[in-house]
Amino acid sequence: MAKRFFFAAGETQDAMVAESESCPACLFSYVPPTVDQEADYEQRLDDVRSDARKIAKLARRVIADHVKAWDVIKGDGSPVDPKSVDETNRVDPNLIGRVFGVIRRRSCGDLPADDAAEDAEVKN
Repeated sequence: MAKRFFFAAGETQDAMVAESESCPACLFSYVPPTVDQEADYEQRLDDVRSDARKIAKLARRVIADHVKAWDVIKGDGSPVDPKSVDETNRVDPNLIGRVFGVIRRRSCGDLPADDAAEDAEVKN
């Protein structure tokens, strides 16, 4: 299947981050950023390059703005709200970094979107 390079406004894409020694697996759906949004994120990262807290905050904000659903749950089994930067502040930082990388197209994820969607269902 050919890689897609165009997404209509609001159209979601499915992705998967595979489990690793430092990161749990995660299936998620997200709205890809526009070229202008990506340029803004890049500028904001350049502005805070030496401030890890500001980078982490930006990553959580990008996730809140773009992730529509994911399979991240709390210890009690209830879902973590990707729109809540307070809740995502408690998520494994390696997972946050990898999801942030997929959204920003710095990583294509661990499975192509179609394979990820077939392998498991993303839950709200």
